[in-house]
Amino acid sequence: MARILIADEHPMTRYAVRMLLQAERHTVVGEACNGLEALSLTTRLTPDLLIIDIDLSQLTGLDVISRLRARGLTLPILGYSTQDSEHYVGRFLQVGASGFVSKHQDIDRLKEALAVLLRGHSYFPAEMLGSVHRASLQENDAERVASLSNRELSVLSLLASGYSNQEIARELTISEKSVSTYRARMRSKLNLSSMLDLIDFARRNRLAAPASLARDGARDEGEEPMWRSMVESLPAAFYVRDTQARLMYANPAHLALYQTRLDDVLGTRTTEVDWYPPDDARNMLRFLQRAIAEEQSFSKDIELTVHGERRVLHHWGTPYRDGDGNLLGMICCSTDVTERYDQLNELRSRAEAGELAHQQLTDLFTSATTHLNERIDALAQTLAQPASANLERAQAILDELRVHGASLKRALVAQDEVPLLPTRLDVLVAEVLEALHGQADRKQLTLKLETDKRSRQSVLVDAKSLREALRHLGLYVIDLTDNGSVQVRIVASPTQDGLGVRIVLEGLPSAGRAEMRAYSLSELTRDYPTRNPARHSLSQNIAQHLINSIGGELQISHLPGQGCCATVHLLLARESDHP
Repeated sequence: MARILIADEHPMTRYAVRMLLQAERHTVVGEACNGLEALSLTTRLTPDLLIIDIDLSQLTGLDVISRLRARGLTLPILGYSTQDSEHYVGRFLQVGASGFVSKHQDIDRLKEALAVLLRGHSYFPAEMLGSVHRASLQENDAERVASLSNRELSVLSLLASGYSNQEIARELTISEKSVSTYRARMRSKLNLSSMLDLIDFARRNRLAAPASLARDGARDEGEEPMWRSMVESLPAAFYVRDTQARLMYANPAHLALYQTRLDDVLGTRTTEVDWYPPDDARNMLRFLQRAIAEEQSFSKDIELTVHGERRVLHHWGTPYRDGDGNLLGMICCSTDVTERYDQLNELRSRAEAGELAHQQLTDLFTSATTHLNERIDALAQTLAQPASANLERAQAILDELRVHGASLKRALVAQDEVPLLPTRLDVLVAEVLEALHGQADRKQLTLKLETDKRSRQSVLVDAKSLREALRHLGLYVIDLTDNGSVQVRIVASPTQDGLGVRIVLEGLPSAGRAEMRAYSLSELTRDYPTRNPARHSLSQNIAQHLINSIGGELQISHLPGQGCCATVHLLLARESDHP
């Protein structure tokens, strides 16, 4: 797609053309509102194509083209103007433009011209050239028009459109004396004796708006259909609000977005229509009023509710001024980016989940390496002192390494099509507690199990992974509980998708030895380091990975001087729901 520069004095036209180009997947690299700016931006930005109007202040569009060609710039240049008589079209051809499209023509002609110019061809339809051709201009009026300079042609057009000398001077950034000089030169070149003859000549050759139109009417009524037809063909929701934030115009895409008719909403503020909930309507009005009061452009993604449906709309707006620089309101546009916004959020969530999974895997490897090295050192020291008692201890260490190795393999190696077996959670947890009796007895801890009625029904789950995860959580909680008991509670509740299950493993200190104190909020929310964390973290990390593998969540908390609490959250299917 092409990089395109737009040069036009009218902001509505520039924004309409910008939206059209962006809809065609082109990039607008800049916008110029006068001839000097057009010349500078074209030289500096080196666009692939320039779209330029003839009616530019400081330098006319024709002068800009002449200077660009004199500097050796060969980029395609498309003339785009309401001044579409054959003499203007021929002048564009003479100064080196690559094509011309009238602003009064259908928007498809602009699209067609862009495509032709970007393929390296010119675009001057025969019906627009009329008597003008590439070799020369014909005699009589055509020759007389050709004798005028670009600046004289601009002055003539403004004179014939009803501008005074003072207004022409301000419009073209020249002195009133220069305007008078140009008028005298034109009468001489055209062999005309009076100002009325000059204006008649301009209108006879379509060098100005029709005489029946007043100057302001010509500008307002003549250009509005052009930009309106362009804007109404755009897929984005385009609208204009006045200085009181009242809606003055909206294109069909905007009306379709809000499911309304233009006649029903003209002159309304956001709080006076039924598009938004009351809070959204008030906030949107404040936002627009602030932008208008500050006379600042804005570009924001805004999340709101439209007719009860959540939407994310990309809003941009820019101040709209008259020829004297007075603020008339804001030209605005909104594009529905809800789907793209949600996709980006999903990608962001996936990236965060990936980072978390990577960190958990790193923690698992770190704790596994530390733990295994510690146990291998202990095994080496035990084997260095041969005795029956030491051999038994060595065998215990080997058994522990074997079990942890199997658990690590299950946690790290993806299981293909793991069968979800009918399992009663109370039975599975009872089996886990039976396996933990040895570790609990060595610390003189009591193991307790509490279940509710729903936890005794059969569910579909990867029983091996869940059993192994709960066993390691049990080891972790036992290691961090100094006295008292370890209690396991199973709570289940039905959901729309199955059975929500919460399994809690909690260390409960003996009542007589519990520290009687009040904890501050900072203590309750602080992550306290565990005693000898390397010794305990492997079991925690193995449990974390196994629970993740079956789609569950694990939360662990503990307070100083007490045992820890590990909570597993699962959403499981009931066997009765799957015949």
